[in-house]
Amino acid sequence: GQKKHMSTQVDEKNKRLKELVQQKDEIEKELQELHETLEKPGQLGIRGNLVDKDGFPLDNVSLILSTREARNRIACLQTDHLKIMKDIENGLFDLHKDLKAKNPTPSPVEKKADESVKPLCQVLDVTEGSPSHSAGFQKGDKVISFGSINHSNVVSGTSSAVLSTISETVKNSVGRPIRVQVQRLQDGVLSNQVLFLTPQKWSGAGLIGCRLG
Repeated sequence: GQKKHMSTQVDEKNKRLKELVQQKDEIEKELQELHETLEKPGQLGIRGNLVDKDGFPLDNVSLILSTREARNRIACLQTDHLKIMKDIENGLFDLHKDLKAKNPTPSPVEKKADESVKPLCQVLDVTEGSPSHSAGFQKGDKVISFGSINHSNVVSGTSSAVLSTISETVKNSVGRPIRVQVQRLQDGVLSNQVLFLTPQKWSGAGLIGCRLG
């Protein structure tokens, strides 16, 4: 009876995780669409001024309103995205615990994921209150892709070349979210996370507030 009860629990948790992942994908899709819309020619961008050089509101009222609305929506979605990533993370730990109790041998799928994906670099530390902290970065995260940079286009690069390419991407993306995929190992569970990092000036040094190596 207990085994059957555990199987039902695992199935329910699996179903809940799938729903969360689906919601996460929908949020990422909407974020992508909003970014693309705001960066189109004639638009005001993610962080462009809504006033002219003399401090007066721009003439195009409807453009100002739609831009403000889109920017607010992006801010809300980024908050939702952070929360849902946390829920997925917690759900994975929970599920892994149940699976471990049911079957103590390690899952070959997790091992395969660990060996087959080579990270670009690792997050050595994250400063509290920084852009990378707000994006959900954690010390020990392995960066699999950073914007358009991934192992398929930096295979021959040394680690210093990779870090310099990432640094260039950061400088060229101030105020614009960069999609970063990281691999996170916690409590024996290896999971892929998608984070949105917006480089910008903040109270600390640099534009992102984390050290990569």
